[in-house]
Amino acid sequence: GVILGFFVVFKLDLLTWMQGPILPFLHGHRLVYTHPGDGFSILMQVSIICGIVIALPVVLYQVWAFLAPGLHRHERRVVVPVIFGIVGLFIAGAALAWYFVLPMTLRFMFELGDKAFEQMITVSEYFGFVTSMVLAMGAVFELPIVILLMIIWTMVLAKTRFGNENHRKAAEEML
Repeated sequence: GVILGFFVVFKLDLLTWMQGPILPFLHGHRLVYTHPGDGFSILMQVSIICGIVIALPVVLYQVWAFLAPGLHRHERRVVVPVIFGIVGLFIAGAALAWYFVLPMTLRFMFELGDKAFEQMITVSEYFGFVTSMVLAMGAVFELPIVILLMIIWTMVLAKTRFGNENHRKAAEEML
């Protein structure tokens, strides 16, 4: 997956594409690197992320092939939509971060210190910032799934441990 990700990074010129949100704020300058290994490090980080994304369908299929025989029919009908929900919500969060939150954040940050300081943005700091923001927003968008799983777990615990329907009713009301 990483080797294929390496070729994808080169063929699609992803490193140039990832610089898109910051280019309007550089005023004709380019990102700089201060360490000889920064260029290679960024290339490998982006290649690893691309490799993970490319390999994810195969990994998910292998996990599904392992777990599916142990699930009941009604459980299998629930798992597939949840997996699609997880992937869809993560993509939605990452897209929101890339197209809206990142440009607004960069605009705010550059307007804050634009007049007082000379801008010299390093490649490693920028790519680290972008990666963490996109992954964090994708993870935040997973909260509905986490809440759903917590509610299901609470209903199971309430039913099995306490024999009490109050917890289940409270969880249903939260929905």
